[in-house]
Amino acid sequence: MMTNEELFASIYTHDTIYLPPSEQDCAALEVALGCSHAKCRFCDFAKDPFQIHSMEQIRRNMQILGRFRPDAYRLFLLGENAFVLDYQKLCQIFDMTDQYMPNIHEFSMYSRIDDIARKTDEELRILQKMGLSKAGGCGNRILCHHYSWTWRAPFFRPPCPCHRPAAKPAAPGGYLVSEAETLAGHPAL
Repeated sequence: MMTNEELFASIYTHDTIYLPPSEQDCAALEVALGCSHAKCRFCDFAKDPFQIHSMEQIRRNMQILGRFRPDAYRLFLLGENAFVLDYQKLCQIFDMTDQYMPNIHEFSMYSRIDDIARKTDEELRILQKMGLSKAGGCGNRILCHHYSWTWRAPFFRPPCPCHRPAAKPAAPGGYLVSEAETLAGHPAL
């Protein structure tokens, strides 16, 4: 039989869990490993080969997490860009909290701009109504303005001010960008 420490550790691939400072008090559920792009020169997090966990594994881990964090109000989905999960899978995960973590009312996770762009406006609105409060990542806010996705701006909060190196001169369109604020693998707009 596993101890509580061993049981809790069994739901994470690594011993260390990295969360943005704004998410330190939330429950954290691993849903993916690695990054779907994994080519950003500035990123040192994407060390694992990319994979999305099965719904069975996510369900098992949520059951265990619910035992340890029964009063958690917010759930951070772990993975370098967990918002890569398709709309249906995200809905299933959000709905699953009703059974295993009923106090969860908000969800957040890392994303790439293309993870968000692949979802329809209607899917994003529904996810927001279900509790999605943030799907942030480097560069998303700048690209949001570039593509005039003004209503999507709340999804594009940068993960942490410490990820913002000194700005370069204004890019076309008048936006200041830094190395970390570019679409992964693409030059600044």
